[in-house]
Amino acid sequence: MKILCFKLKAKTEFSTQIKGDTLFGLMCCYISERYGEERLNNLLADYTQDNPFMIVSDIFPYGFLPRPTVPTRQLGEIVGAAERKLFKQKKWIAVDDVSKPLNEWSSYLQKVSYQIQTSRTHNSINPKTHFVSGEGYAPYTLKNTFYQSMLSVYVMFDDKRIFADEIKEIMTDIGMVGIGKGASRGIGKFEVISSEDVKFSSVKSNSYMTLSPCIPQRDDVDAEKSYYKPFTRFGKQYMFTSSNTLPHKNPVLMADTGSVFCFKTAPEKHYIGCGVNDVSKDRNIVCQGYAPIIPLITGE
Repeated sequence: MKILCFKLKAKTEFSTQIKGDTLFGLMCCYISERYGEERLNNLLADYTQDNPFMIVSDIFPYGFLPRPTVPTRQLGEIVGAAERKLFKQKKWIAVDDVSKPLNEWSSYLQKVSYQIQTSRTHNSINPKTHFVSGEGYAPYTLKNTFYQSMLSVYVMFDDKRIFADEIKEIMTDIGMVGIGKGASRGIGKFEVISSEDVKFSSVKSNSYMTLSPCIPQRDDVDAEKSYYKPFTRFGKQYMFTSSNTLPHKNPVLMADTGSVFCFKTAPEKHYIGCGVNDVSKDRNIVCQGYAPIIPLITGE
């Protein structure tokens, strides 16, 4: 499978943290809209049988990847309480430094100020009366995020089933319309600045870090040496699904981005996880339970 890295520029605020499974679901909707539902069904025909046509990462600050979910002691020695407090804020590592031994990452992790939290006041309006709903003026506040710097997202795809130009068109379409909660009111928009082919490190390792939430399989995974934080996806249907389906999907328990899985033998593929169905009454809908993985040099 090939990998495209998209460089993105936020054009508006975002009200949702964009994770890989969210972006994958929306991209599937746009594939159906642009290329037809039959094309999408063909791409998803064996998606749950360890044959994904596309796997999408979370959105990261451009040029950086997330800190892995491992005990601090595995990232190097931290001396002093003040240093440990400062170290907790260092959640990113430059892409070029990922190949460094894991026990030296304490020297390479960085604090990246790439987003600003903002708040906006809203009120519910009754569309029939054009007045506020409820008793009098009852405002509520929503928190949004504005990204100060460029962003990146990695898309792993099977170039025999879907082409790079098609993925670029879909990503451009999504950026123009918006993604996440609030897209209907004009937020969540971005511009695709560029895209480039990339390759994850091919170094042989037994430990790998995920770049999006996933549903790991037990086969060949050493659970005692693996680390992850649980993440529950409460999914919703997107705009292009049929109106007779329920708006909410069944919740899915996943391992969050930055999880580290130790394998008994080095995997042959650059992804982990599985595709999930039965998340909706619409049997054609699936959830991305796959995640791109990159090798970590543990020094073992």
